[in-house]
Amino acid sequence: MTPSFDFPKPNSMTASDAAKWYRAMIPLIPKIKIDEAYGDSDKEIRLNEFKAHWMMKSRLRLAAALALYDPELVDEFFRGFTLPSVNEYLGSAFSVIQNEKAFDFALFQLLEISEFEKRVFPGTVGESIGMECHTSEGI
Repeated sequence: MTPSFDFPKPNSMTASDAAKWYRAMIPLIPKIKIDEAYGDSDKEIRLNEFKAHWMMKSRLRLAAALALYDPELVDEFFRGFTLPSVNEYLGSAFSVIQNEKAFDFALFQLLEISEFEKRVFPGTVGESIGMECHTSEGI
């Protein structure tokens, strides 16, 4: 089942809300319907699937940045949520894993939210220092 979601409207979010939305959407990338990947070999199909996932992350990042009330924060948002190129992700993955599982590793890296990114545009002071509140409903 493909999750349904709406991109935020431009000029509709605070920096912390846009960052939260973006961080929440990243894990959903593999579940978002993408066009059928094509290719003459399994490796080419996997490459095109990875490119489609990367493009979705890029779109989500741009949508979150455009949703900021303050357009002067867009550059800071992009610096806080860097997005290496497809080749950088794949180069890193293939330098560690020398087979088809490198695509899985690259996707894992693409979907990973770093500790630094978790603290970009925090909603509270506690969030900025990594404080978590554990309840019966989760973190």
